[in-house]
Amino acid sequence: MPEITNDELARRLSDIRNEVRDDLAEIRRAQERYVLREVHDAKMSGVNDRITRIEVTSAQHEEQRRGDRRWFIAAIVMPAVAVLVTLFLALRGP
Repeated sequence: MPEITNDELARRLSDIRNEVRDDLAEIRRAQERYVLREVHDAKMSGVNDRITRIEVTSAQHEEQRRGDRRWFIAAIVMPAVAVLVTLFLALRGP
């Protein structure tokens, strides 16, 4: 095995120390991107609450549309049918 000088050993140790320092810095940068579970759970709870409110509002709007449809039938279609039946009977004669 070849003899390693003190300068070569110091250079290799310095290289290893620099590589470890770079690796630790990369790990710290990666950790900064992570979100704590409590923060994630709180955000998801907020999102779930918002989705629930949207679903309730959508159901209320759907019920309103059904009511509007019934109103349309009662206010416009039924009188029009009554007028058409009256005209038909009037034109048909006795």
